[in-house]
Amino acid sequence: MLGEQAIRLNLYLSQGLLLLISFIVLLFIQTPIGTILENWFCTENWWRSLWMGSSVGLLVLIVDQVLMRYGRKEWFDDGGINEMLFRHRPVLEIILICLLVAFSEEILFRGIIQASIGLWWSSLIFTVVHVRYLHHPIPLLFVFGVSLLLALLYEVTGNLNASILAHFLIDFVQALMLRFRWLPKSFYQKDEI
Repeated sequence: MLGEQAIRLNLYLSQGLLLLISFIVLLFIQTPIGTILENWFCTENWWRSLWMGSSVGLLVLIVDQVLMRYGRKEWFDDGGINEMLFRHRPVLEIILICLLVAFSEEILFRGIIQASIGLWWSSLIFTVVHVRYLHHPIPLLFVFGVSLLLALLYEVTGNLNASILAHFLIDFVQALMLRFRWLPKSFYQKDEI
């Protein structure tokens, strides 16, 4: 099993790779990059994007908590990867990690893939990329559902601000819950209780 440092390095490398892929793809798109970035990060409806992104993020967190409260730990088991990643990280690094993940994944999956082949395919690819959940049906369906919500949010708002914000809020609150042990004891690795 990978240690904390290896998991953290893997996270930074994978997110960097997603950003690199995104920028390489952007080089081959006929639309000028400035126009694409302007459309993605349009601030015309900033308050609407803020409200919608926050609302979707909060909705996902509420559903997540209900599932955790009434579900079984096995449904959510990712082998302790998320716990190892966040349990000893300072809050500032958690913020940076969650910003990096939200930004890189939303640019690639919503801004590029969804714009090219549609929200269903982008959500399916997003789910498959979260490979550690492929043998765990509940988290797999949850990731797919969250991806669909983020895709719909992008469709409705027409920019990435809302989906990046929702993605960040979901990851950040879940990371803080692991970091500060705000989950029932049964959700933590046995050797850490």
